[in-house]
Amino acid sequence: MNADHPPESNKCPFCQISSDPTPLPQGLRDPPAYSPPPSPRPARATLAYALEAEDPPAYCASKNEADNDKGEQTVDELAGDVLHFINPGQDTISSLALRYAVPPNALRKKNNLYADHLIAARKAILIPGEFYKGGVSLSPQPIDGEEEELRKSKIRRWMVTCKVSDYNIAILYCVVYRQYWLDADDHYKCRALLTRGHWLDPPTEPYLSHSFENWQPPGCLMHEYTGKDIRTCLAGQNILYIGDSTARQLFWATAKKLNATAADEEMRGADRHKDLTFDGEGVMVEFIWDPFLNSSSLRREVLSHADIRTHKHNKADQAAGLITIGAGLWYARHFESDWLDRFRSSVDGLAPLLSVKNGAESAIPSPISSMIRSGALHAYLAPVQVPLYDVLSPSRASSMTPEKINPMNEYLYNVSQNSGVKVIWSQLLMTRNHEFAYEESGLHVVESVASRRVDVVLNMRCNAELSLKQGYPFDKTCCSAYERASPSWTWYLVVSSFSLLLLAGLGMHSMPPF
Repeated sequence: MNADHPPESNKCPFCQISSDPTPLPQGLRDPPAYSPPPSPRPARATLAYALEAEDPPAYCASKNEADNDKGEQTVDELAGDVLHFINPGQDTISSLALRYAVPPNALRKKNNLYADHLIAARKAILIPGEFYKGGVSLSPQPIDGEEEELRKSKIRRWMVTCKVSDYNIAILYCVVYRQYWLDADDHYKCRALLTRGHWLDPPTEPYLSHSFENWQPPGCLMHEYTGKDIRTCLAGQNILYIGDSTARQLFWATAKKLNATAADEEMRGADRHKDLTFDGEGVMVEFIWDPFLNSSSLRREVLSHADIRTHKHNKADQAAGLITIGAGLWYARHFESDWLDRFRSSVDGLAPLLSVKNGAESAIPSPISSMIRSGALHAYLAPVQVPLYDVLSPSRASSMTPEKINPMNEYLYNVSQNSGVKVIWSQLLMTRNHEFAYEESGLHVVESVASRRVDVVLNMRCNAELSLKQGYPFDKTCCSAYERASPSWTWYLVVSSFSLLLLAGLGMHSMPPF
């Protein structure tokens, strides 16, 4: 530093040359400190403390409020779009904007609608999640139901493939195709009622209310019978169940249809392994305990029914109007080696009496001919109940195994094919892949499933008679009294339908979606 200018030396605190006396050689001065000295000003101290803090200070009153605001913002950001199925008679852009509190322009932009009237051609639209934070759709399912929409989509795909422009013509062709081709051997849907079907309302958890109430056979409507319906069809006759505990469960399900209060009272004090009767006010319901199908009562009842059918006597009131036989579990439970031979012997003794293949009568006759002919056979075999093996008690699980149950049902199938015995195979479908259809024991089914099993047999027995008595509207079309169209009308419908298809310029390249 220049000594002639002392103020300049004072302005350089880091200068290495000292003008004052110093013990360092050559007039050097001490090096500056590596950190500046602490400032006496409190603002400087507050700023240093803030820089050393891990998080910046909050802008709100407390840190908890800031965290809550941050969480709400995250939920809003994660809200996704909502699918809304259109109701053609009610939904418009304006109405949906009001219902979801979403700007109309946001709806149009999200769904690529440049005009409001184009919503009429949509099945569903998306509600933008950036405006609608509810996350719940006000119309989460198709208006006509998922199955109906699936059926319509199949028909429309077939229309595109075959170049059919008119939906009604496509429906006409599909109806004719199904009526006179697919259903040619089961016009009245009696076989479909006995052998096929699915649940419309399977539950997602056990003992869920309003589940297992709608069993749907293919191509027809199954009626849920009430006590009044049963009395109208079987007035003065008996309904007979024969077999083990599975048949007894059907007995109580029928009794509850006739009088639920009285059935519950009698059920509490009933002996499980005894014959039972229930007075249904005009219809008598009976149960014969016969788990091995070898009792004299079983043979007497079946012989009485067979005598009526073969016109050996005309006292029809001595025979039951409806017989259901179900057993087999006790063979698996109480026999280790010859269980199948014993079961075959019992079934072989019943098959000739229950057989309907006597030349003129088919395995499943017309419901009209069955109703008119006094000798029509209304006796059915139930398949051996398939338990829910995983929840059976140890004693039952060791004896009731698939290796025993399945061969018995296979033998019943062979008998039904050879002799024409009517087996209610839909009972097995009601529990297949439905663990919630069983009670806690894993052996018996819940009450609603047992009631639908009874309805299958009652639809077979009574639909034809009740349809003719009650007339329109027809809410029981399975195995019902529909007269087949005359040959002239049949050919007229076939020719007319194909003529319409040809006039429409169709290219027949695929079959209907069935």
